[in-house]
Amino acid sequence: MTQPVSITSFSHFRHHVLDSSEPVVVDFTASWCAPCRLLTPVLHDLAARHAGRVHVAVVDAELLPDVCQAYRVISMPTLLAFRGGQPVAQLIGFGGRARVDRLFEELAAGAGDRASASSSGG
Repeated sequence: MTQPVSITSFSHFRHHVLDSSEPVVVDFTASWCAPCRLLTPVLHDLAARHAGRVHVAVVDAELLPDVCQAYRVISMPTLLAFRGGQPVAQLIGFGGRARVDRLFEELAAGAGDRASASSSGG
């Protein structure tokens, strides 16, 4: 998958994120969120650059509040990185491309296996 997949239900989330054999970066977003709109082209580019190594899924917080609640996502944008069905890293806000690049590089290299890389700013 070279483009982000839009998640439409919790079962869709389970299939594309929790059951994925590859790491997945989930973008929790909302249509009213200006920083989210800045992040979108970055994620599309990184999804293409890391095709086959890191997948990207998009959750619209307004359409799937149950998924947001399950992972305690309250700020947009939030990126949650999953490996083996478990969250391994988190970025809150969009503080520039460098942070997102680093997250993808770490996941692609297998280094995203820490409990949380929570960081905010954006």
